[in-house]
Order: sequence, then C-alpha cells, then structure tokens
Amino acid sequence: MDPSRFSAAAPSPEVRAQREAMLAMVRSAVTGGAVGEGRALGAVRGLLAASEVGARAHTLSVLEFSASRPPVGAGMDVERLQMALSIRAEGGHERFLPTIRSILLPPAGAGAPPGRQRAFDLPGGARAVAYTEDGWEPWREVSWASTPGAFVVGLGRGALERASGAGAGERPWGAHRALVDGARAHGEVFFEAYLGVARLRSAFPEAFDSGRVHRTLDRLGLLEARDFMLHARFVERPGGAPPLIAIDATWTARGGAEPQRLELTLDHWPQDAGMPSPPGSYVIVAPMDWPAFAALGLDLWLGANVDVDIEAKRAALEAWRAQHGAELDRFIASLGGHAVISDYPTPLLPIPGAATVFVPLREDAKGAPGALDGALSPFRGAIQRDRAGVSSYGVDPVGLMKMPGWLVMEDGPRAAFVAAWTPGAAAEGAAWLRGAPVRPGTSPKSSPSPRR
Repeated sequence: MDPSRFSAAAPSPEVRAQREAMLAMVRSAVTGGAVGEGRALGAVRGLLAASEVGARAHTLSVLEFSASRPPVGAGMDVERLQMALSIRAEGGHERFLPTIRSILLPPAGAGAPPGRQRAFDLPGGARAVAYTEDGWEPWREVSWASTPGAFVVGLGRGALERASGAGAGERPWGAHRALVDGARAHGEVFFEAYLGVARLRSAFPEAFDSGRVHRTLDRLGLLEARDFMLHARFVERPGGAPPLIAIDATWTARGGAEPQRLELTLDHWPQDAGMPSPPGSYVIVAPMDWPAFAALGLDLWLGANVDVDIEAKRAALEAWRAQHGAELDRFIASLGGHAVISDYPTPLLPIPGAATVFVPLREDAKGAPGALDGALSPFRGAIQRDRAGVSSYGVDPVGLMKMPGWLVMEDGPRAAFVAAWTPGAAAEGAAWLRGAPVRPGTSPKSSPSPRR
C-alpha cells in the first residue's frame, strides 16, 4: 500500500502537531496502564501501530506459516510463522522506537518479567535488534532494523534474515492484475492484497473444516477458492475534483483456470448519488444493497467468534434481532443506494480506513434517527451523545478513544446518515454537507439538523 497521496500522509503543521501530541498521550496511557488489559489494550496498541504505518508506503509479507488445532478441537496452535513489514522511510527511523516499546512492553504494574534483546547483522550489513520473553515460542519473537530507505519489522525468529535475502520469487497474482487492468479505467494502482487460499488450506487444513476461518470464508464464498486478491487504484477526474478510488475483488475457483472479478466501487461519479462530490484527497462511491450488506456484516461478526462462544453469541444476536430487528430494517430502508466515502476532514491519525461516510437518505425516509437509536439501544451504556447530536462509542474504559462517531440529518435537502472515525470528524463532515449546494431540481425543505 502506498498512501502518500492521502491528505493524512502530509498534513498541515497544525494537524501534525495535534497528531504527535495525541500519539504521545496514547503511548503514555498504554505504558502507564491506564487503558487496562484485554481487548481495549489490544485495540489501542493496534491504533498505535496503524498510525505509524498508515502514512508511508509499506509492504507486509507472510513468508512462512503453519498451524494445527489443539487437542481441545478449537483455536489454533501456531507452529511456524515468519512475517515482515517494510515501511518506506528515508532516515529518522528512531521515531518508530517509542511505538514499538509501547506495543511490546507490559503496562506499568502488570508484573510481567522484562524481555530480552539481542543484536544481530542482516545480509547487506544492517544492524537489527530482536526482542523475546521467557516462554515465548520462536514465532513470537519481534525484530526490527533500519535499512537504507526503509524501517523493517519482523515477527518470528529469522523473519528479517529471510526477508532480506528474498529474491523476486513467484508472482501468482499476474492474471488477477491483468483482469482488473482490462476492465477498469486507467489509473495509478496504490493498493494490492493477495491471499493464497490454497496455500493457507495446506498450512492449516483443520481451519477449513471448522472454526472462524471456515465460517468466514464460507460466508464470503471463498472456502473452495484457490486464491483471492483486492485491488485499488486512483481514477482521475477533470476540473480538479478529487480522484475516485476504484476497488475490485478477484478470485480463482479451486478448479478454475482464470480469475473472476467483482467490482466493489465505481470509477465514475453517478448521476443518482443524491449529493455532491465531497472534498478531500479521494472519494469512494459504492453502490449498496443495504439489507444484504447488513446481513453479511452480522453473519461475519457471528462467524468471527471462537467456537466456545458461538452458541451464546448466536442466542444474543437472535434475541437482539427479535427485539430490534424491525428498527434496524426501518433504518436500512431509509438509506439511499450509494455510500460515499472521503477523507474529509483530514484524519488526525493516518490510519487506513479512517474516513467519513456519507449516505443520503431516501426522499420518502421518515423516522431514521429514532430507528437507529432503537436498534443500538442495548449498547446505550457505551454510547455517548454530545450537544450537537453526534453519537460515539467508547472503545476503552477510561474514555480515551471514542470511535466511531455518527449522526442522522433527517430534514432538509441534504438529509443523510454521516459517520466518521471520530465524533469531531462526523460533525465536520455533516457541517460541510449542510452547506453544500443543492443539486438543481431538488425540492427545498427545512434546514437540516441532527435528530435525537
């Protein structure tokens, strides 16, 4: 992925200063133990890692992997794993070290014994450092090094040595690239992700018989696929408008010779978008079948749970559907046929996926705010709403991270559901939409306002 054209990769001095202050605060909260442990700590550590990676071109490679089911019949015992992350950066690599320390070292007061570090040389002469702890398997060892033009991080003993000596090797994704190139408008490709499903099947065969991988791939129709790939490119537009991002999925059936393609987003602005094109450094327009999308999301959420939790989660989901499914259906029925995504306003942290989503409401939509509130009412304890009508979800127990943020503007010519990665971004995106010019022919309504 090369995010260098995104506005978050080269923010204004004011945004950059705010970013550094926020990252310093998050690192202090993690190392000081304020975030706690478990999922909240994992989420915040993931946020730190994504913030460092998301502003620079990078390549993530799984070099070796194998696993098996433990005797209890659920979960995964990793046997071998080597991964390497190369972050393109010319010098100044010492800035990555505070984040690495925050991720690796236990929070203050956790009582875990300190780990050990060792230095070693990579092919080509670069000096690397590896970190491990007592009781860690070899695949958990983390290593890092500063090389000419890149900062590299490895997971698994020997990962950096193997990545440094890797040659061109096999490139099985050529047919996938050719298929998309022939079908799409010309544009700069900035993202590719390839998964060798058949190789994963041979490396962890039990996962294809049962468990989370089985359920997820089965629901996506990829359980019998040979491989799968995602592609994204910029498609330029005239008049200085931000480029569109065209996203495609390709896959090869287990017995098929040629890959198949699914177009996920448009490479042109649709006349029936229901809103003007937003500002930012890019725009994504996705035609949406909202009932199918909601069903897929709920099924994937359920399937991603561990086996021992499945029945309890299924019962909870069915109970929620019985009580609030009609409200969810009413909200979904109010949504227009496209989701429009932009990086306006510029995200404070350069995290891939940190963006603002605009979904114009149907002209006959009524009661969308109340329907959404009703569907989310079981989570009321973790949801806060500010005086501007923007709701947000508290990720951690101390309220350090509140994301995402959302609101529904039901009245006016710009009636829409607006969501963003923070409540402040959602409010700013909604403010832009309120002031956007009305498309000729649109009947005027009362001025839009957030509804509770």
